[in-house]
Amino acid sequence: MAAFPLVLGLLAATAQGKGRLREFEEPLRTGRDSDTSDSRREQDQDPHRGHRAHEPYFQHQEWPSSRDEADCEDILLYPCVDHGLRFDDYPYARHRRFFLTQDSSGRDWSLDLRPYAIRLEHDLLAFGLTGTARYASGGDFRLDFVEYREDVGGRTDRLTLQTYEVNYGPGLGPRSYHWTFGWGVAVLEGEETHAGLSIQGAADWFPAPPISLRAHAAWLIFSRSTMADLQAEARLHWNRFALGLGFRSLVNSVGDSLTGPFVSLTVWF
Repeated sequence: MAAFPLVLGLLAATAQGKGRLREFEEPLRTGRDSDTSDSRREQDQDPHRGHRAHEPYFQHQEWPSSRDEADCEDILLYPCVDHGLRFDDYPYARHRRFFLTQDSSGRDWSLDLRPYAIRLEHDLLAFGLTGTARYASGGDFRLDFVEYREDVGGRTDRLTLQTYEVNYGPGLGPRSYHWTFGWGVAVLEGEETHAGLSIQGAADWFPAPPISLRAHAAWLIFSRSTMADLQAEARLHWNRFALGLGFRSLVNSVGDSLTGPFVSLTVWF
């Protein structure tokens, strides 16, 4: 009976030594969430059950007409065309109501930087930096760098996520809201380095000065697993600065999450 508490203590020490960040990264290292069930393998191998595994998906499709090709070119070029949208030095500049204005100082783009800090637990924190270059088409280029740090048994574990995004934004004049969607590259570094694809969307709403609301959601697709990155934030604007409060949740494919509130400071240039 005396050995039973000892065994429990060893198991607890082992779990504590692993740490949340290493557990969170585990599906990317092992790929344990991938679909390897017998039924799925049989369906892929059986040519008489549903869609054949090696059947070309587009084999019965016709080539697009010249009009279809022109429409496709218009869609691809639309984010790069100047739609007359202009970003002020900061939202609500000179007491204007709208974030997007056509009568700004003639600038074709703007830049904002946002350092932030996340608290998940007393021994698990994160620090990050977001930079966004916004263009007159309504689209933007966004990069985000965040590092999670956890103190475990006298050591510090780190998990770093980098995302580089190119986003499409609609035109059609000034308004109190703005949305984008796009794709990019994601790199996660922990015990190993994982690179993948990011598909994301974001929305900004400027209901009335000096308040704005922002939501951002991304789906990160790696070779062995996937993750969801969800963010929501409320900001209070003053001059070219904005103080933000929100939360960020990074969820892996088995349901483990790194979720916590954050504080940010945005500066417009």
